[in-house]
Amino acid sequence: MYFKAVLLHSHQKMQIERSLSATYYLLQGKPSIQTIQDGQIYGLNGYFGLYKRLKKERFFQIVESLIEDRLLEKVQENNYRVTALGKKIIKKHLLRPNYLQGSKYHQIDDLFFQRLLLFVQVFTNTKRNNMKFIPIVENREVELWLKNFYVKWKNKSDYILRTLYDELLELLSPLENISAEVFVEQLTGFNHIGLTVEQLAHRYRLSVESILLLHINTIHYFLHSIEKDSAHYPLLRHLSKDLYEQDSLTKSTKITKNLIELGYTLEEIAAKRRLRLNTIYDHVVEIALIDRNFSISPFVSKEIEEEIVAAVNHLRTYKLKEIKQSVRDEISYFQIRLVLAKFNEKIKESESIIKQ
Repeated sequence: MYFKAVLLHSHQKMQIERSLSATYYLLQGKPSIQTIQDGQIYGLNGYFGLYKRLKKERFFQIVESLIEDRLLEKVQENNYRVTALGKKIIKKHLLRPNYLQGSKYHQIDDLFFQRLLLFVQVFTNTKRNNMKFIPIVENREVELWLKNFYVKWKNKSDYILRTLYDELLELLSPLENISAEVFVEQLTGFNHIGLTVEQLAHRYRLSVESILLLHINTIHYFLHSIEKDSAHYPLLRHLSKDLYEQDSLTKSTKITKNLIELGYTLEEIAAKRRLRLNTIYDHVVEIALIDRNFSISPFVSKEIEEEIVAAVNHLRTYKLKEIKQSVRDEISYFQIRLVLAKFNEKIKESESIIKQ
């Protein structure tokens, strides 16, 4: 029920404003401005991109089961709400403790785990002088990374394995048994093949999606702990330090950001890059959503910002069309989106904000 609780919780936060498809795109991590902004506005950043390979057909199969179990009910066409029974499921089955930071780690969690899997396999086999094994990970990028590390440390496998054991033991000890077990049972070592997610789902009588949730929660806990106290986990920090440096902005948005920093206007950037101005607007909103140090003051005056915030508070909605109709005509959708992107935390803290 772990996954169902997450699905219900996500939709409960957005149900007045967004469709069930919005929940799917959030969990899948769709790289669209609307989905990224949904995560920010509705306080669902932790769930962003948790299920990158989730098929839409599978998602709506689960939705149908929620409707059949009276956890979701149809209000009108394409509009559903979480029932009282559904709210009980959320309360009972949401992960606790919850370490999920999808918007921060969704681009690196898989890569970190693949490195760790191959690292354990290579060094446990090296210790036993066995180099005739099939790599558990088929990822050229991961293989090249490990090869560089292995060349330097292959003669110190005892030290490497002891250090890794100590660091993993310390990280896993505070976790619930099932979370620690799901992680450990996926590891492949000398003469031992780790279990797949499907095998773990069968063993624990949970859905594949719920096992994945337990797994990702653990990986995000690892990544946060390593980043917070890198000196305490030197080996795991070495496995991950370059991953933290990855920029979460899309390639095209990075180009736009660089041109803004060089002093180009948005109109000049659109002409220079031969892109529609609305595309450049999307880039700026993306930057505002992801880069908390990015100032929107060149595009939105303080007066306009306050008017947009007041409209949101009064209307109790984040729907762009309704906000636009409530403010002066000269205030653009672009400015509204920017204010929502940059100052949604202030909006949430207001006394008259939407009650969840």
